[in-house]
Amino acid sequence: MVVSTDGIETLLGDPKRAVRRMTLPLVVALFAQTVYNLFDAVWVAGLGPDALAAVGLVFPVFFILIGLANGLGIGASAVVARRIGAGDREGADSAARHSLIIAVVVSVVLTIPLLAFADVIFSFVGGGEVETMTLEYGRVIFLGTTIIFLATLTNSLLRAEGAVRRAMAIMIFASILNIILDPIFIYTLGLGVAGAAWASILAFSIATVVTLYWYMPGKGSYLNIGMRGFRYCSSTAWDILRIGIPSAAEMVVLSISAFILNMVVIQYGGVDGVAIFSSGWRLLQIAMLPYLGIAGAIVPICAAAYGAKRYDKLAEAFRYANRITFISMALLAVMLGVFAYEASTLFTYAEETAHLADGMVLFLRISVLFLPFIGVGGVAAAMFQGIGMANRALAGTILRNMILTIVPAYLLGARIGLVGVWWGQTLGEIAGSVLVLAWGWLTVRAMMAEADRVRVKD
Repeated sequence: MVVSTDGIETLLGDPKRAVRRMTLPLVVALFAQTVYNLFDAVWVAGLGPDALAAVGLVFPVFFILIGLANGLGIGASAVVARRIGAGDREGADSAARHSLIIAVVVSVVLTIPLLAFADVIFSFVGGGEVETMTLEYGRVIFLGTTIIFLATLTNSLLRAEGAVRRAMAIMIFASILNIILDPIFIYTLGLGVAGAAWASILAFSIATVVTLYWYMPGKGSYLNIGMRGFRYCSSTAWDILRIGIPSAAEMVVLSISAFILNMVVIQYGGVDGVAIFSSGWRLLQIAMLPYLGIAGAIVPICAAAYGAKRYDKLAEAFRYANRITFISMALLAVMLGVFAYEASTLFTYAEETAHLADGMVLFLRISVLFLPFIGVGGVAAAMFQGIGMANRALAGTILRNMILTIVPAYLLGARIGLVGVWWGQTLGEIAGSVLVLAWGWLTVRAMMAEADRVRVKD
């Protein structure tokens, strides 16, 4: 049995050091994953704007699956890290095992209706003239639902015990493999847009196998996820789901808002507008990597501090994470705005997509304005998830994406066209993120005040 690891010592040590040490590997891993997504789109772009639009229409559904898996992973990570912080190793192992079983059950239950109603789903989101391509891509993704869940969850468990370097290595390996497989499946094997989906599922599968191998006895993992002697505990399952369900619902809300925005974009910009929107967001996701990495680190760090009842460490980690997030995101926003044209050429290199360049540049230069704000709002949401208040993160996401973003995007789009959609989205993201951040600070200060009152009574 491994008594402790470098990851555990980092997780329970100085909060600023923990944020730095855990963020960088996560950013590198997310960068590798984003590069794979980018190359995926670049290879698909060679098939023309219809293929790009088809992938863009599937993306919100794919995002829902990833979101559900991530939600479960967040719930597992928070519960496991909290029990590690409280010194309950057996409880941490039990939470990890329960999360694996839940992942398999939920993913299998989802797969059947997704395959059965794929044509209805994509007809609803406005597939129209690209519906055939959309179904080809989407059905393969649906077939791999269980693989997606297991790959996401096992990577979350690595992060929960502070093993971010292993998590990074897995994601880099899977991303490189996907990049290699894409052109083979799309062009060499002649599978077209469906080939991109097959490449992704195969890469997810291999990543899952490698992660499970690292959890075998003697490989240096802190957690024991072996099922020998497993006993179901309803309270443990509920602890995971109590955080995982709102976190997953948060991702579903984001996907639903993307569905609606896609329909708004189609109304005011047609297939070209969807291609600009979906491809431009891939570039924005690259710029979001610092905040996504920091948010990913904050969940287990805050969970461990909360489990240990070290609210001072929690507050210090939250404060430090917000500061470095805002600065880094502001710098990247400036860079992407200045080099928007150069960045857009990744998707407009083909003759069939060259006419999208000016529209994509305009989209980017408006959208970068919300990057620093969505960053600190995301860190606040991650803190809520870590301390078991995922309902607050969900409420903030609903307010920001379903009301403050969609409503102005639609209204401004009706008045000034596609550019109004971009401005509506940007203003909504800024307003919603500021509100979530303020709520986060009020929550942390309330915890600190309560801890002070308890100390005074003692």
